[in-house]
Amino acid sequence: MSTDLIKQLKDNEKPFGLMSEKMQEKANEIGCTEFDYYGTCVWESYPAGDFYNDQACRLRPDYVEKLEIEECEIRTTELGNRVYTGDGEVEIGIQAAMRRRNFLGFKFEDGTWYGASIMPVHRDYEQISWAHISVDDVVSGKVTILDATHVLFRRKK
Repeated sequence: MSTDLIKQLKDNEKPFGLMSEKMQEKANEIGCTEFDYYGTCVWESYPAGDFYNDQACRLRPDYVEKLEIEECEIRTTELGNRVYTGDGEVEIGIQAAMRRRNFLGFKFEDGTWYGASIMPVHRDYEQISWAHISVDDVVSGKVTILDATHVLFRRKK
């Protein structure tokens, strides 16, 4: 639904006041600085302070919706490393977290995060660390062990 609204806003030629209520709501959510405005017979980009009902506006063609990310803390428990998912502090295992449809990757102490290139490395039965694997690592046989602090999920809207 959101991608349909994005496309409609990118293709829009109507004044703001004649757009559907859903389009107006999405435009307000995005913010007027991401829009082009119909001025003197051409579409112009300028920092608008607000949407005006009598002025046509359209979302810039290069606009990409920002991904909303939920960071869930990894804690060491008597059961090993567990992920606390924020929605009522639900505790799940890391392997289960990785199988979720909205799984994005892992965040580390230095603020970096990795997705598909992360592999589990078992130090022992209870302790799982994560290794960032690159093509160079595979060729050289070198693997960097990292300890993730958070699991990243795409936030549910």
